[in-house]
Amino acid sequence: MLAIATQGDVPSAGVKIRRSFRATLAVIIASLTACSDGAQPAMDAGEDAPLVADAGADAGFDAGTDAGLDAGFDAGTDAGPVGDLAGDEGGATDADDCSDGGLRVDGGGCLRCAPGERVCGARCSGASDPSTGCGAAGCEPCAYPNAMATCVAGACAPGRCLDGFAECDLDARNGCEVSTRTDRDHCGACGNRCSLPNAAAGCSDGTCAVGTCNPGYGDCDGNAANGCETGVQGDLAHCGACGQRCAPAHATGRCSAGACGVAACEAGFADCDGSAANGCEVDVRVDAMSCGRCGARCAPPHATGSCSAGACAVVACDPGYGDCDGDAGNGCEVDLRTSAAHCGTCVVRCAYPNAAGQCREGVCAPGACDPGFADCDGDAANGCEVETASNPLSCGACGRVCDRPNATAQCSAGVCRIGRCDAGSADCDGRDDNGCEVNTSLTLSSCGACGRVCAPAHATPVCEEGRCAVASCAPSYANCNESPDDGCEVDTRSDVAHCGGCGNGCRFPRATTRCTGGQCHIATCDPGYGDCNGDEGDGCETALSADPDNCGVCGVFCTEVCRASVCEPCSVASEGAACRGGSICRCAGALCACRD
Repeated sequence: MLAIATQGDVPSAGVKIRRSFRATLAVIIASLTACSDGAQPAMDAGEDAPLVADAGADAGFDAGTDAGLDAGFDAGTDAGPVGDLAGDEGGATDADDCSDGGLRVDGGGCLRCAPGERVCGARCSGASDPSTGCGAAGCEPCAYPNAMATCVAGACAPGRCLDGFAECDLDARNGCEVSTRTDRDHCGACGNRCSLPNAAAGCSDGTCAVGTCNPGYGDCDGNAANGCETGVQGDLAHCGACGQRCAPAHATGRCSAGACGVAACEAGFADCDGSAANGCEVDVRVDAMSCGRCGARCAPPHATGSCSAGACAVVACDPGYGDCDGDAGNGCEVDLRTSAAHCGTCVVRCAYPNAAGQCREGVCAPGACDPGFADCDGDAANGCEVETASNPLSCGACGRVCDRPNATAQCSAGVCRIGRCDAGSADCDGRDDNGCEVNTSLTLSSCGACGRVCAPAHATPVCEEGRCAVASCAPSYANCNESPDDGCEVDTRSDVAHCGGCGNGCRFPRATTRCTGGQCHIATCDPGYGDCNGDEGDGCETALSADPDNCGVCGVFCTEVCRASVCEPCSVASEGAACRGGSICRCAGALCACRD
């Protein structure tokens, strides 16, 4: 170990230790000198020993650690005395004690640096040594990431980049910051950016390579230059992944969304399980479980089946059954033991008139009659020979005869009903059993028809041959229109058209009439007329507008003339008018008088 100390450069924290060390070291050196050369050398040594001790102690304190202190102690105790002894024996001078500013090193030598150099560790270093900072005040070595260091004008500077690295951002502080072996933006060299078709590019050992392919693509030719060149979503040779061939058996493949499927099956084959892995796995030409198509099981009911050329066929029927329609799909569909349409064999049909045939153990027999028919003679050969739905002699059942009073009966839907009532009779209560119970020729409550009541007003009625008539009128009433519909419609006591009797109308000249108690009377006179003589026979005989004896009102007498129902003297204005007493108003010029 090389220990270095500079005279006078002692850390303040070690002052007390250094003083104690120097005092102890002086005592030891004095003792050694006295033992070897006598009193004077011992004094010389005692005078010089503190300097040597100082140098060793200073070196230890300059190091600033326990190791430095140990090195100083060794240099100041062991090396100093040993050096002096060696000097005495070998003729060494006082200059070898490094008191002139040199640095003592391990082995007893003294290090002296040339101008422009400074001590770094245990050696002299100049401004061109990057391992000690290129002459900087400290001795820290120059260091740049991923680069060799060099000295330029006494300062640290980056030199050559290490293999696989490059300085791409022109910033010396971060050294050779790019790994050109792996950086895809500077792959192999600065600015060489990796970009490949349909892929996320990567950089491997300084060469562009496929990192990951984009979804739906694959690098199937292994050539990084064209990236992920194959679309594996629809490529039959690379379906879903490189080298994954889509070629289902007995089928034309289809690659969709990276999944292999069946596009079309070969003739005679089908993809029944929906799995492309085994393709069109079923030969539907002969497969009994999928005959002609998937799931079409060739297992005809009551029969032994066989699949040939994709068609299911009946080979043999089970005992008692027949394939009468030739359809293998329903097998031997007929039970020949019970089928009336195919009794015993497919060609025998059990048929009877108006009856359902039945088959019993393959033998025909008549069954139930058709609705509305019956077997009344017991002969199975002619079946159900009677139509009980409409036969009045066997209505609804054999021998049930239909008969209704005052009517012709009929059989409808097997029920006896009144077909038609006899003339002059009617079924008014709606009951079928008592027939047509009402004589509509005579019955006042149903005269001519059910519910047609014969009850003319103010009259005694009579029903004659189904027609309602008036037998007689009530007192003071008359049947003047000779119609039974409104009975005796006229009250002869008050009817002015039939006053006192039919056709006796009340009529008076220039008057309206009234009928009271069957007698005609004047009701009112026409305007301008009056019944002044009291004789209703001549009506309202007087013109009140010009009669001087009844002027305006009966009994009002005028002295001379009556004009416009007003009495006035005879004048030119009334010339020619009648005067009272039968004279006439006559004028001679302006002179007027009533004259005969």
